[in-house]
Amino acid sequence: MLLCTFHPKIVLSCKNSVLALPMINRITIIGTGKVAGHLATAYKQAGVLIVQVLGRHLQAAACIADGVRAQGIDSFADLNPQTDLFLLAVSDYAVAEVARQLPEGKTLVAHTSGFMGMEALLPFRENVGVLYPLQTFTKGRPLDYSNIPFFIEANSTENEERLLSLARQLSSSVALANSQLRQKMHLAAVFACNFPNYLFGIADELLKAEGLTLDVLKPLLHETVEKALSLGPENAQTGPAARNDKITLEAHLKMLDGRADHQKVYDFLTSKIIESLNK
Repeated sequence: MLLCTFHPKIVLSCKNSVLALPMINRITIIGTGKVAGHLATAYKQAGVLIVQVLGRHLQAAACIADGVRAQGIDSFADLNPQTDLFLLAVSDYAVAEVARQLPEGKTLVAHTSGFMGMEALLPFRENVGVLYPLQTFTKGRPLDYSNIPFFIEANSTENEERLLSLARQLSSSVALANSQLRQKMHLAAVFACNFPNYLFGIADELLKAEGLTLDVLKPLLHETVEKALSLGPENAQTGPAARNDKITLEAHLKMLDGRADHQKVYDFLTSKIIESLNK
C-alpha cells in the first residue's frame, strides 16, 4: 500500500508503508563526468556500496573509483552482474548505446538525465527508471544534498519505490515526475542557471577591466535571487530597463563600444524587459 500526496503533475512525499522491496545497497556507476563523481561520493558516504565505476578511459574511472573504494574499469565485459543498480550518469546521446551494452538480466537500470526520456532504456531492459537530481554540479565543489530535488520515474511501482528509497538516502525533497515534466524543468533550469551564468561572465569581464571582482556584486546577487523567489520575477524587476530610462540605457550601450556581442545581449534583454513590463 502506498501513501502519497498528489500534485496535478508531480507525486510528492510518497512513503512505503507496507510493501517490502529489496533495497538498493549496491550501485555500479556508468560514467566519469561531474554527476557520476558527485553521486558516487554522496552514496558512498550514505553507506551504499559502490561496486564499480565504468568509463571510456580507465584513468578517469579509477580516479572516481579510488575515492569510493570501488573498482574502476573501462570495458563492459568486466562489469560485475552482482549489483542492484546500473546508474547511467552519461551524456544524453550515450544513454541508449550504454544500455544496449549492459549485461543481460533483470538488474534495475536508471539514468540521471533531466532531458532524456525513460523510453531510451526500454528497448534494452526489463527494469528501468530515472533518478534525476535537479542541481548544477562542478568537480571539486561539495554540495548539501539534503534539499536538492530528486525526481524519479520508473516502469513499475516496485522500481519507483526502490528509486524513491534510494533518493531519500540523500535528500528530503524527492518526487515522482514523468519524462515530459522533467524536460520542462530541465528547460527552466537552463534559463535560471546556465543563461544567468553567462551574464555573470560578462559582469566579471567588465569588473576585471577595472581591477574589481564579482565579490562586489555578491550582496546584489543574493538579494536578486531572494526577491525573485519571494516576490516573483515580474515584481522583483528593477533597473533602467524597468524604468525605461533611455538616457542611462543609451549610455550603457555607448560604454560597450568595441564589445558588439555584449551590446547585442544588452539591447535584446533591455527590449524584452520593457516589453514584458508593458504587457
